[in-house]
Amino acid sequence: MTDFAPVEPETATGKAADLLAQVHTSLGVTPTMTKVMANSPALLQGYLALSGAIAGGTLKPAVRERLAIATAQLHSHSSIIPAFR
Repeated sequence: MTDFAPVEPETATGKAADLLAQVHTSLGVTPTMTKVMANSPALLQGYLALSGAIAGGTLKPAVRERLAIATAQLHSHSSIIPAFR
């Protein structure tokens, strides 16, 4: 599997820079996962669109967060858990 280097917001250009700025504005931080997705601005834009669609659903934010944590734990993605603290 190929490893992709995170795109740092300070050095990002074009659409990637715009999307990373949007992430930072929304969350107050720029998670590593979104920095890696910025290697393909289309991927990051799709992820943000999906996240926005889910946020507009009927589940309350606390329930969505618990589901995300449970899913991360189920799949042993321990690096994601600190993002929810």
